Amino acid sequence: MQQSISSFQLENGLTLLVEPMSHVQSAAYAILVPAGGIYESEGVNGTAAVLADLIMRGAGERNSRELIDTLDGYGVQ
Repeated sequence: MQQSISSFQLENGLTLLVEPMSHVQSAAYAILVPAGGIYESEGVNGTAAVLADLIMRGAGERNSRELIDTLDGYGVQ
C-alpha cells in the first residue's frame, strides 16, 4: 500500500502534512513544536528534564495520573 502524504506551507509559516485514510471516518491532528532538552538555552538547562520528572512522579497534591489529566485538559501532550 503506497502512502500518499501531501505537504502544504501555510501563509503563517506552518507546514501542514495531510495523509488521507479512506478506512476511517474521523480526523486527527498533531501540532509538533521544537521543544525539549536539545532546544534549551544555557540559562534554562534542565527545564525539560524537571517537567518530565514531574509528569512521571506527580507534583504537589496531584499524582502522576492527575497531573497528566490536568495537562491534557490544557491540550498539552
